[in-house]
Amino acid sequence: MIKDIKALYLPLGTFVVSMLVWYVCSVELGWGEAEAEHDPASVWSYFRRGWMIALAVGLPLLSRQGGFKSYGWRVTLPWLLVAVVIGLVQGMTNRGGFEMSVIAVLGSAYHSFAVEIYFRAYMIQAFSRAFNGFWPPILLSSLMYGLFYLSVYPAMQENPFVFYVPFFTVLGIVFGFIYAKSKSFLITWWCHWAAVLPVIPALFAA
Repeated sequence: MIKDIKALYLPLGTFVVSMLVWYVCSVELGWGEAEAEHDPASVWSYFRRGWMIALAVGLPLLSRQGGFKSYGWRVTLPWLLVAVVIGLVQGMTNRGGFEMSVIAVLGSAYHSFAVEIYFRAYMIQAFSRAFNGFWPPILLSSLMYGLFYLSVYPAMQENPFVFYVPFFTVLGIVFGFIYAKSKSFLITWWCHWAAVLPVIPALFAA
């Protein structure tokens, strides 16, 4: 199953270090409370997502493999429809999503861009160099996505292993499958973006 264990060192090592910093800042220092409420004044929210983008862009340069241009920037109509449908359906029941406003639309675009380019595009490509097979990179990147929520403020006010880690791991598998099949980062970005915006409820409310 493992074809190059050394290919795991950089993505796993930087994730562990990042998680330690994210946990301290979000949970111990309390910076994550405003982030969790999608407060547009939360500097930590912008910084943490900028950190993810920097990892996704910078780490391939260090390893000299893959990178930004290879993440997938082409869109086909069938996969675009999949992204829209899945995203809108998720957005109907997502209580932790953003509110419908211009600032929230832009903020959610930035949030979903950072998460998808790091956890899906970068990690799945990085783990594909370490493992044989279709599923191992998806499953490992999805588990790391679930564990990421240990550094999110509201998760640590409860028991994160009861809901947050399992739920977001499963969600990561869905997004990871879509990315691996569509070979397009744009598809998973738009899918995630639609999922955190309650578009349909807002239309009915109007």
